[in-house]
Amino acid sequence: MLSNQIIQKTVDEISSITNVELCVMDVETNYFAATVDEMESYRETAKKFVDSEADSQIIDGCQFFKVEYDGVMNYVVILKGESEEVYTIGKMLVFQLQGLIEAYQERYGKDNFIKNLLLDNMLMVDILGRAKRLHIDIHARRVVFLIETDMSKDQAPLELVRSLFAVQPKNFITAVDALPICGG
Repeated sequence: MLSNQIIQKTVDEISSITNVELCVMDVETNYFAATVDEMESYRETAKKFVDSEADSQIIDGCQFFKVEYDGVMNYVVILKGESEEVYTIGKMLVFQLQGLIEAYQERYGKDNFIKNLLLDNMLMVDILGRAKRLHIDIHARRVVFLIETDMSKDQAPLELVRSLFAVQPKNFITAVDALPICGG
């Protein structure tokens, strides 16, 4: 799930560009970001909208939109106004949030996937399916470097390795807290 700060920054920027008041809620209608406090009054209406079949709807002078990614509803976007211009701004915000969700899922999905591979926490059938969804070539040749440090939570070694290898877009650098001990 995206952080509140990222969503709030996106909402603030779009609101400042368009002069439209808006807010973003999760599917339980908890507020993630808003440009005005009075959007709180739309919580009950948003709950009904979440349960409806509509992807977008005008209710009580506001445009409501569902933000879905990969067939799952993640957020509800509410914009004040009923005009065609407000509708277009709402569709653009939905598109922006979907792009942010996709980038987040790809980045952290790959991170989680690689960690589980290293820790041997996945079945082969799951590996193939997730690799395909994350657009990871399963036939590519790879090299894994394991670097052990004495510093438990220091990020400097990780950042150093990232600065050395992250120039290439196909390189992947992650931190793994513990690997299984192999007997031998």
